[in-house]
Amino acid sequence: MFPHQLAHSNEDAWARGLQINLLAADNHVPQDWNSGSGIFTPAGHAAVYHNISTSSTGKLLVADIDIRPRKSNIDWSEFARNNVDHFEDSEDVFTAIVYDDLYNFVKLKSD
Repeated sequence: MFPHQLAHSNEDAWARGLQINLLAADNHVPQDWNSGSGIFTPAGHAAVYHNISTSSTGKLLVADIDIRPRKSNIDWSEFARNNVDHFEDSEDVFTAIVYDDLYNFVKLKSD
């Protein structure tokens, strides 16, 4: 399973990156791997439910969150400059099309 198939991972990243609160309501389509709800904040997820079984009826999520989340002053360009060189180059890069999008993959190695 690819990370982009799990909506709650993307929703969590959106809330953290944009420093917003995000409410995701249940969309139950198990054959498309769609099912779940979440309450996401800049500090991380406050509540998440994910169940792709056909018998799932969903779940009401409740969380106590700040209505005005504190914003951090992040310079993403500076972050990239300071961190991008810390990754090793790999000769085991290959590309593949997944859901009509071209991705770069790196073969994982065990230590």
